[in-house]
Amino acid sequence: YAEARHLAQLAGKANVTDEEGRRHFVVCSGGGPSIMEAANRGAHDVGAESIGLNIVLPMEQRPNPFQTVDIEFRYFFVRKVMFVKYARGFIIFPGGFGTMDELFEALTLIQTGRMQRVPFLLFGRDFWQSIINWDALADAGTISAEDLDLFRFVESASEAVHVSKTGSPQPHETRFQDASRRVEATPAPVRSTAPDPALPWRRSPASARSSSPVCRGCRVPHLNQG
Repeated sequence: YAEARHLAQLAGKANVTDEEGRRHFVVCSGGGPSIMEAANRGAHDVGAESIGLNIVLPMEQRPNPFQTVDIEFRYFFVRKVMFVKYARGFIIFPGGFGTMDELFEALTLIQTGRMQRVPFLLFGRDFWQSIINWDALADAGTISAEDLDLFRFVESASEAVHVSKTGSPQPHETRFQDASRRVEATPAPVRSTAPDPALPWRRSPASARSSSPVCRGCRVPHLNQG
């Protein structure tokens, strides 16, 4: 808690802007208690704005009082989109299932080139290496050895801020670009409108138009359920 709070204090005081004058370091947490509270509290300590992306849960999480922008979500997947959409970096502290979900979602997006590569820091080497055998994943071939370079371990708030400032994130889009070229080069399949005698329940659009509702999304008649 203390290190997370100190990290947010350092990030909140960092006067780093881009060419358009926008701040690079705006603390964004999950908006709840514990480490999430520490992040918003640290920013609050130094008078910096911070964001909390809170999830509405029946008996666990409530927004902490230190965030200046509080956004509540009903669905986890929408909340994760907002976590990664504007992220300039990730600093992941020890956590449970929710932390693992967000950790691997973000790593997968970077690994597959669906988002730009940014500093990705795991706080506390002993914890992360004790619960996940990263080398075993590479040895088993489920990830490549190069994927282990997508993240690094840090042990202190000052180290995390230093790496975030001096790290040189580079686009990691080779696979995505290659995949795009493959998709563009592949001709679109031609859908036949002729009825298939092997599937008596399938009828052509022409014959089914009068009796079956047509889906506006795919323009294909669906079975009339009676």
